[in-house]
Amino acid sequence: MSFLFACKEPSTTKIEFVVKQHGVQQTCDERQTLMWFVSEFKSENAISIKPSYFSSNSVALIGANCEKNSWQVELNAGDLDEEKLSFSMAVPFNENHLNPLTAASPLNISEMFWSWQLGHKFFRFDGDNDFAFHLGSTGCKSASRLRAPSAPCAYPNRYRFELAQFDAQKPITLDLDRLLSEVDRSRSCMSEQANEICQQLFNNLTTKIFYQE
Repeated sequence: MSFLFACKEPSTTKIEFVVKQHGVQQTCDERQTLMWFVSEFKSENAISIKPSYFSSNSVALIGANCEKNSWQVELNAGDLDEEKLSFSMAVPFNENHLNPLTAASPLNISEMFWSWQLGHKFFRFDGDNDFAFHLGSTGCKSASRLRAPSAPCAYPNRYRFELAQFDAQKPITLDLDRLLSEVDRSRSCMSEQANEICQQLFNNLTTKIFYQE
């Protein structure tokens, strides 16, 4: 007697991100660079990511190009409707300082890397009039810029966001107006602690810049 067992594909939930500025949803604009890492998804429990070209099982890069799949993340979890969903804008510490020459996608994309010592840019925005905001960890100590730190950086600059009732049918909106609120864009921010422009951006990152409509 023989038995046949059908292997059922694990259920997943696909999340789409969109960007809003000046009150309208933005289309892809090659004059403006906008990318960020997401990781550490959690509902009741931690949720891993389904690997793709722009993601590993732990971290995904959003906005790498104008293709739709670079604005999506597929989570290894079933029905998340009406569930609380949270995530980080960051690369986990144990992956942030890996050798950039051997790192797998999406941590091998050079535009999002500072140095082996500092790790990756968690968020990168290069806008109009030469204004730029690059978010990443600072105060990272190691023998040289070509070595990884053994302890967390003095200023991790990791931010966590939560949706109280996630709706899988709706995209998650990043609101640039909220992120850039009251920010003097005459100078850029490279996550320097002494930069008052950075301090305003850091404060804005603690507000509701991600939401669903």
